[in-house]
Amino acid sequence: MSHAFIAGGIIGVVIIALVALGIVTQLTVGENPQGVIIAGKILILIGFFIPWYWVVFSPPHGSVLVNGAIMKASTFTESGLVERSSDGGKILFGAIAAGAVLAVAGLTNARDVARFLHAGIHLLLAYAVLAFVWLELAFWNTGFRADFVNQAGRTQSAVDASRYVSGHLGVGLIILTVGMIITGAALIKQILIWLGLIILIVIALAIFDKSALGSFFHWLNFSGATF
Repeated sequence: MSHAFIAGGIIGVVIIALVALGIVTQLTVGENPQGVIIAGKILILIGFFIPWYWVVFSPPHGSVLVNGAIMKASTFTESGLVERSSDGGKILFGAIAAGAVLAVAGLTNARDVARFLHAGIHLLLAYAVLAFVWLELAFWNTGFRADFVNQAGRTQSAVDASRYVSGHLGVGLIILTVGMIITGAALIKQILIWLGLIILIVIALAIFDKSALGSFFHWLNFSGATF
C-alpha cells in the first residue's frame, strides 16, 4: 500500500471527524455567535504557542555511529514559535493575529463586515494548518525518518539509524484545530461565500493562468525537523 494512499486515508478520516465536530458546534452556536468566535480564537492562540509535535532521535545508549561520526540523541519540537520565522509561519501567525482583531471588531456595529473578513482570514489559516501541518503528520514516522536519512547523507548507516526516529503528537495542534473548527462553525455562512468566490477564481486561473495555481503552494514553506 503506497504512502500516498495511506496519507490520503488518514487525511480523509481527519477531515470527516473535523466536519462532524463542526456540524455539532454549529448546532450549538445559536443566534449570537460572537462569543463562540472569541472562544475559538482564544483556543487558536493557545494552541499556536503550545508544542504541536515532537520528533525524537533516541538511539540505544544515547548515540549511534552515522557516516563514521557519533550522532547523539536529540529532540526537535514543532510549534508556532518555531515556525514564526518561516514564510508559512509568518502567514499563519499573521492570520491568527488578524483574526483576533476581527473577532474583537465583531463586537462593534461593524460586525457584519468584520465577520466576512474574518471568514476569509480563517480560510487562509485552515489551508495552512491542514495542508502543511496535518498533511506532514499523515506520513508520521515514515516521513520523519525519510527527512533524517536525507539530512544524514542518504547512506546505509543513516538508513539503519533512522529506525530510532519517532514522532509524538502534542496537545497544541489539537487545541489549535479545535479552536479553528469552533470559529469556522460560527462563521459558516461567510465561509461558504468565500468558498464560492475562491472556486470562481481557481476556475479563472485554470483557464487563463495555470502557472499561478502552484505559486501559493511554493510560497508557503514550513520547515522540518533538524537533526
